[in-house]
Amino acid sequence: MATDLYASEWQKLDPKPIIENAITNLNTDVGAVFEREVLAAFKKLYQSDPASFARYRQQIKDSKKIDLALFTKLVTQQSDSKPIHKTMFEIFPPLEMWDQSIDGCELLDEIKQTISQYIIADEQTIIASTLWATFTWFIDVVNYAPIANITAPEKRCGKSKLLGVLKRLSYKALSTANISAPALFRLIEKDKPTLLIDEVDSFLALHDDMRGIINASFTRESAFVIRCAGEDLEPTPFNVWGAKALCGIGKIADTLQDRSIILRLRRKYSGESVQDVDRSNKEHWATLRAKLARFAQDNQHKVLLSNPAPIPQLNDRANDCWLPLLQIASIAGGHWLNRAINTALTINGAEEEPESIRVELLRDIQTIFTTKKVERLFSHDLVTALNEDNEANWVTWNKGRGITARNLAKILKEFNILSNTIRIGINNPAKGYTKEQFNDAFTRYLSLSSQDTPLLSVTTLHVKEHNKNSQNTERYNNTNVTDKKTPKDRGNNECNVVTDKIPFLTEEKEKPNNKGNVIAEKPENKINQNNLLLADDEEAF
Repeated sequence: MATDLYASEWQKLDPKPIIENAITNLNTDVGAVFEREVLAAFKKLYQSDPASFARYRQQIKDSKKIDLALFTKLVTQQSDSKPIHKTMFEIFPPLEMWDQSIDGCELLDEIKQTISQYIIADEQTIIASTLWATFTWFIDVVNYAPIANITAPEKRCGKSKLLGVLKRLSYKALSTANISAPALFRLIEKDKPTLLIDEVDSFLALHDDMRGIINASFTRESAFVIRCAGEDLEPTPFNVWGAKALCGIGKIADTLQDRSIILRLRRKYSGESVQDVDRSNKEHWATLRAKLARFAQDNQHKVLLSNPAPIPQLNDRANDCWLPLLQIASIAGGHWLNRAINTALTINGAEEEPESIRVELLRDIQTIFTTKKVERLFSHDLVTALNEDNEANWVTWNKGRGITARNLAKILKEFNILSNTIRIGINNPAKGYTKEQFNDAFTRYLSLSSQDTPLLSVTTLHVKEHNKNSQNTERYNNTNVTDKKTPKDRGNNECNVVTDKIPFLTEEKEKPNNKGNVIAEKPENKINQNNLLLADDEEAF
């Protein structure tokens, strides 16, 4: 029988024998299909005979020996020599490094001056933008990634212009105007770009699943989303850690705003003018990026070890947001740390912290206890007082009928505040609350220097001379009070006394009845009523 001298050459032309041999060996060698020549054979078959490729692929899947998603990816990916789509190299151009060491203070001054040439904004917004753009270059060494929230009350305030400035300054900046959620979290995991999202309200309305990606990326340790991937739809974690800038009109969702550095813009006056960033010198931006790259390379370890003290006036979340910016400012040196601290205080002081409906209820209840100067209230009286304020939320509850005692009890239960049967004066017992039940919640959730401090002052009461801080309050009163008078000592008989207030008792303040409910002592048990009440009022204020 004649020998085919060209058998090996024919085999190279026909990939099927190589593939069949590799599939046969899968039982003893799971790496057989990943050999270089086998993958080359699969690629050739995939391009020339897709039907045969699909049959062999099914055999591999049925063997359950290998990761089919990895195999498919290796076989179907395009050759580097013949790219069909734009590569990552083109999406993120190669970085050019400045050839000399960089003075951080001078670099930040230069960036701040550059931003001021193109953007109309307060000094604090320019400073915060400078620090945030610089922070993106240190994304690998910081633990928090605050969102740059570019906002303005109206259109034509320069929001997109500032986003364009940040795009020219930030590390691997990527606009997300036309990208799907699956592509986004895969791209984030691979390249850790700085995402720039314009018209964020419209964008999130169309891509609601993006909200979870943005929220999850605030802290490094929790910057993961779970998605089903591969042929078998295996739940797979994807790292979504990276810097993100959002741009839109008005307020964004509370969960996003709480993780943001607010960059508030304003519309320019008719006489104000700035340069057009779209016509700016590209070489200048390239120079700034080269300097930022060198500054980041030389100072990453210093930023990693930097630990600026928290700003006492800011809450924990705000301090987390500002920490990476303060780390960079402290390493840059010069006046930048003080600038950063003052900017944080100004920006966070100007932004009213979102208040939940539960905290708003606590605050209004605190005001009612303070203005009425009582230690206990029936539930129906408390509900009536809440609904009397036509500018508060409570009057709109239940289709305009107002908040009810049941609504009240349900909300307060979340703070472990439960109604009890109480007696006030000579009234019949009824469900209600004591002020003491609220003390813990007032202290924990209301940001006041004293839980009895009134919110808005109205008419001043006549009190004893040494109790100069006593005053009545009423929330949401739009009338300015201008007739405040100097307090006068009118004696104990003319002090402001709430007649149904429960004073101190000779032995104990309140006693339980045989059913376990708290009932106050009858009025005839009061002793030295005026003096005791006055002392209690002084303690309250």
